[in-house]
Amino acid sequence: MPELRLTRAQAQRLWNLTPEVCAAALSLLISAGALRRADDGTYLRGTIRTIARSPRSAMTVPADHEPAASSLVTMSPVNMSSNT
Repeated sequence: MPELRLTRAQAQRLWNLTPEVCAAALSLLISAGALRRADDGTYLRGTIRTIARSPRSAMTVPADHEPAASSLVTMSPVNMSSNT
């Protein structure tokens, strides 16, 4: 919900977390760019955006960061057939 703003107490109740776990989760989400804290102390959506890489997948990155080609990893399918 793009316009949603929550206080720490509201987030704690919404996610049913202890105060310590909620504070840690909010800090982690802020450091990852998923949330930001407004001047009034509420938490709201941060600067992360989703970039569609193909019709079947999407990658989430901060709005100001594009991964370098050298940092991308190519995965190959694993052969699951048994030769025994």
